[in-house]
Amino acid sequence: MSMHDIEKVIDKKSREGSAYVIATVVRTEAPTSAKAGDRAIVDETGIVAGWVGGGCALPAVTRNAAEAIRDGRTRLIRISRDLDSLESGIMGYPMTCQSGGTLDIFIEPVMPKDRLVVVGKTAIARALCGLAARVGFDVIVAAPGGRREDFVDARDWLDDLDDVAGLKPAPAAVVVATQGSGDARGLEAALSSGAGYVGLIASPKKSARLKETLSKRGHDAAAIDAIDAPAGVYIGAVTPEEVAVSILAELVQRRRLSNDEQRAAGDGESRVS
Repeated sequence: MSMHDIEKVIDKKSREGSAYVIATVVRTEAPTSAKAGDRAIVDETGIVAGWVGGGCALPAVTRNAAEAIRDGRTRLIRISRDLDSLESGIMGYPMTCQSGGTLDIFIEPVMPKDRLVVVGKTAIARALCGLAARVGFDVIVAAPGGRREDFVDARDWLDDLDDVAGLKPAPAAVVVATQGSGDARGLEAALSSGAGYVGLIASPKKSARLKETLSKRGHDAAAIDAIDAPAGVYIGAVTPEEVAVSILAELVQRRRLSNDEQRAAGDGESRVS
């Protein structure tokens, strides 16, 4: 399998939001079928693309890949008949092939990024898209009537808000940044997504009106109450970029802190209309 094919598998895994491992042969001692630089993509089912050796290497690679996916830690393994002089930090496994040889394989887990859907084509939406991508969010923009080129940091683009409900896996967060252009419809799309967090960029007065609209349309009361509106940590934000920082701070807080720590940090609010 070519490097291009491996990159295609990596892209597919990223779009699926699936964890996987990149296994790379970093050193060999002949005779081995794999050579330094050979790579494979491994998930919990086994090797799905590439090559790092035959049946003699497979058990150790798949076992360590599964463990790396569980704990998120890299490891360096050696498959060899000579494990007496194993260096510190290398995990050794016996070479079962009669031909012998040695393989050093680096196991690197790639964990799925938190998926963030930004709804809207506003200046705040553009700023949030760029900032969120830079701190490790997998950003998808849903902006009917918007321009894809305005969101160069987005991994994917949705022209139809109905497509938000079909995202698999469900996003970790949806932020509605429509600001007067289809606010209620954007919130309905967010509620349909199954996201763990829904935030609305709006003033307290507008937020209350929109929640009342959702209630009249028959949406679940608990889901409406859970909408974070106005969203963001209060920092006195005024410009679109500052508001985006406020929203991003809220998202990072929810990603990194426990519920108790979030409560201790206090409820924030952003200053937008």
